[in-house]
This record gives sequence, C-alpha cells and structure tokens, in this order.
Amino acid sequence: MENLEQYEQAIAAFDKALEINPDYYQAWYFRGVALIKLRRFKEGYASAKNARKLILIFL
Repeated sequence: MENLEQYEQAIAAFDKALEINPDYYQAWYFRGVALIKLRRFKEGYASAKNARKLILIFL
C-alpha cells in the first residue's frame, strides 16, 4: 500500500515538472513507469510515447 502512495506522489511531482517544462522527456518517461506500476496502462503508454517522441526530436 505504501508503494502505491509513493507512485501517486511521484506522478504528482512529474506533473508539476511537466507544467514547468513540457519537453522534459525524463519526466514523461518516469511518469509512464509510475502509471504502469499502478496498472494504469493506457496513461502509462501515452506518457512513454510522449517521452519517445521528445527523445527522437532532441537526439
């Protein structure tokens, strides 16, 4: 149960980071990881997809 709360807190922190800088691909990636850990697969996949898109732009 404690881990689930930590994932929720992490998602909130990533959301704040993304409000400041929507191109922060690491935040998109780790947000996706946290969402997948919570079994929120569609949202997690969408976050990971955003991260991948940004990585391809910046590399």
